[in-house]
Amino acid sequence: KFSPDTGLEKQYFLNESMAFSNLFPSGGIHGVVVYNYKSHITDPRQLTLQNVVDAIMLVRQVGEASKKKYVSSNINCGSKAAASIEHFHGQFHCEDKPIARTVLSLSKGKEWWKSWVKALDQLGLVIDYDADSKTVLYAEWSPAFGKTELVIMNLESPSFMMSDNEVKAAAKFLQKAMKITCEISDQFNVVNLSASKDDNYCNHFRVVPRSPSSQGLKSWEGYLELAGETVPHVHPEKLAEMAKQF
Repeated sequence: KFSPDTGLEKQYFLNESMAFSNLFPSGGIHGVVVYNYKSHITDPRQLTLQNVVDAIMLVRQVGEASKKKYVSSNINCGSKAAASIEHFHGQFHCEDKPIARTVLSLSKGKEWWKSWVKALDQLGLVIDYDADSKTVLYAEWSPAFGKTELVIMNLESPSFMMSDNEVKAAAKFLQKAMKITCEISDQFNVVNLSASKDDNYCNHFRVVPRSPSSQGLKSWEGYLELAGETVPHVHPEKLAEMAKQF
């Protein structure tokens, strides 16, 4: 089914991945991307690297067709991360304006982000780096969403509309970051902060764990969320140490 408000008129397929309109769209173009629709996958560790590459490629394809300046792709994994279905999937937006959280981080230009990554590298928080695509995976020292974040950042491309080489590097690090995060919790969000091709910025994904489902529903979780806290809490140095074991 396709809502007349979503801007998508067909389904997109690439190997085992597919993209289609969100049943309840918000914004300009709002869709769902299923990383593997042929198998019932609830744990991201069951995804292949090709699944992750194909899902990003499909959103890029929709973004190119949309002619919108701002394309972003996010993931909600688990009910505590606001996922309404258990099958692993993501959501994407193609808009005329950036999402609110991107607007906040756009005040920092590309050179600022590069200097930030350099400082984190000196602290031992850079986990992996792909020199060909200028893509880095690091443990965030000053998280945007809480106290435990892994970040996949492209130091040259400001937009989600990455080259094939950049897509492959981002997918490899995103798969790795999700596997690391699953050692902390089975509930997490991935937020893509993406600008337009003309912006002075670094496109990046932030992987944010929630409290694991094994802890059940705690009354204090909602309070901590409102207070700007995130559970569980892992110090960035400990997170980087753990990540380097993968």
